[in-house]
Amino acid sequence: MRFFRWSLFVAAIMILVSSGCGGKAYNCVYRDSEIDIDGMAGEWNSGVYWDENSSARIGFQNDSDALFLMLASSEKDFPMAILRGGLTVNFESSSGRKFGVRFPFHNGPDQRGEGGMPPDGGMPAQGEIGMERGANIPILSLDEILFIDSDGHESIITLESAQTEGFDLAMNKSDDDFILEMKIPLTGGDFGLELTADSTSIVELSMKSGEVEMERPKNENTSGGPPSGGRGGMSGGGRRPSGGSGGMPSGGGGMRGGSGAVGGMPSPEMTKIDVDMKISLAAG
Repeated sequence: MRFFRWSLFVAAIMILVSSGCGGKAYNCVYRDSEIDIDGMAGEWNSGVYWDENSSARIGFQNDSDALFLMLASSEKDFPMAILRGGLTVNFESSSGRKFGVRFPFHNGPDQRGEGGMPPDGGMPAQGEIGMERGANIPILSLDEILFIDSDGHESIITLESAQTEGFDLAMNKSDDDFILEMKIPLTGGDFGLELTADSTSIVELSMKSGEVEMERPKNENTSGGPPSGGRGGMSGGGRRPSGGSGGMPSGGGGMRGGSGAVGGMPSPEMTKIDVDMKISLAAG
């Protein structure tokens, strides 16, 4: 009896330890063709899980060449958690590859007003954020992202340049859902996970939003959301070192309302994204 109880105790400890390393475990679903990265959920009929902490659906699929991720939520403040706070996604594969990306990336914060919106309340500049409620149109122009290498060094890279290496990213507002899609190549370039499509290939992944204070811009009207925009055209490829001040926060903390109030009411606690996952790829 004592041996049996001791065995149960050891097993419980092992489960706790394993669940604390890399977060929750998920299995990818294999697909024969790649997903069109457009910020739409039409190709996500399988491989989707519910994350209670973030009130979001998280999807994982892979083909022989890439891992596809989807993050979607109908929570009203979920878009703001990403758009104003930024999202940092870190990858570490069982092959030893380790890197991260941070987006949206705002270059030139001196050109932005309170709350992170354009000071004149007009259209966002190229590469910045736009949003239109209730429309099935892209709401972001992601001209640049922040790439974080295994040593923690940051560099700014255009999305167009990242796409030539097999990486892609899109966000969209469709009906009541805010949807983020991402494509990460299994091999090659700075974004390659150096994995093959089989169940022995593991990816540890974390998604963390940055901090933001909910404070109404001076020139923002009370009836609408942030002004509309589009994914827009991409600028030329290449990298440059991160200037530090232009990037988003590192995403270490949760999303909470700041001291600023909207309409005289205290800012409520916002949705935060803080997810750690361990993903097993699927074989074809």
